Amino acid sequence: MDVVNARCAGLDVHKRQVVVCVRTPDQARGVVRTFGIATPQLLDLLMWLTEQRVENVAMEWTGVCWRPHSMLQAYWHILHSGTEHRDLGPHYFEHLDRDRLRRHHIKRLTALGFNVTIDEAA
Repeated sequence: MDVVNARCAGLDVHKRQVVVCVRTPDQARGVVRTFGIATPQLLDLLMWLTEQRVENVAMEWTGVCWRPHSMLQAYWHILHSGTEHRDLGPHYFEHLDRDRLRRHHIKRLTALGFNVTIDEAA
């Protein structure tokens, strides 16, 4: 079987740590490292992935590990897209137009083939 992604990483996100295996063309068996889930440690993880020139990442996580998973996802996209992080603020979602959001989601679900019916809450 041919190798499709020569520079890739597999992340196993746990409650208190992230175990990472990086595979590169010169290290076919992979290198395994463990990182903590605090922000500086997650940044170290991402910098290591960048140093290894990783192009694709696969992540395994469970529901209790949403925080490190979300942070890793955000950091990865920021590092690879070259965009700066922009904080939306603590009340961002409170100021969104609910009718506009409702129309947007109905349109998307309908485009995916769902029949959407909205009943007002009692």
